[in-house]
Amino acid sequence: MNLRESFYKDGYLIIPNFIKNESFFKLSDELNLQIKKKIYNTDLTKIGGYKIGNLGLDAGQYASEIWELLLKQDIEKLILEILEKSLSEFTVRVSGNICFPNKGDQHFHTDGKYEERMYLMSVATEDITESSGPTEVVLNSHNKTPYWKFLFKNKIKKKIILSKGDLIIRKHSTWHRGTKNLSDKPRFLIAFLLFPKDSKIKSNFNQNTEIEIFNNFFSSSSLGRFKELIYIKFKPIFLFYKLFRSIFE
Repeated sequence: MNLRESFYKDGYLIIPNFIKNESFFKLSDELNLQIKKKIYNTDLTKIGGYKIGNLGLDAGQYASEIWELLLKQDIEKLILEILEKSLSEFTVRVSGNICFPNKGDQHFHTDGKYEERMYLMSVATEDITESSGPTEVVLNSHNKTPYWKFLFKNKIKKKIILSKGDLIIRKHSTWHRGTKNLSDKPRFLIAFLLFPKDSKIKSNFNQNTEIEIFNNFFSSSSLGRFKELIYIKFKPIFLFYKLFRSIFE
């Protein structure tokens, strides 16, 4: 089975040791240090998603520098091989996430709706282990599967364990979740989102030179944080509501 066949069979693909040079290791270590400093100097309690343990991340100038290193590793050739599309056909946006220690599992979800077209590509700037809150995917769940069908189908789950320099690419429609971080430190993962040019999504490269931490799942408004509290305290009700909505979507 070639890379493309494997990708479309499972909904994701890991490329071990995609980038393993000194420049990448040095930049990754510097990025991870600066993220820790940003966390220390930020009032995370005011950001939606912190209570459940997952926040968004924009690596700022570091994302642009890592992207340049990926281009030197011929990421364009890999994208063409897997997606049968040129990188020039996509708009690339920067994103990422932080998984904080001792928080709960996320609920299974997709990144956007099925009619949208997006691929997510992440490179590990640190080792992601079984205990540090790896992403868990459901194999072959990327075809049109509404939540009510997904909930009752037989699932083959796999936690994505990565070594520094590994690359993962997945379809946005692959059902997945962040698992509980059992370690004593935050887990970081930066991502590059590939949108077709005709989607009219704009790139955010160099929009932020500084590292930014932002909300995830829930907004940072009072209403958003109230919804997050409801989710934590009454999770079965939240999931029942999600199930009910999915029947009519």
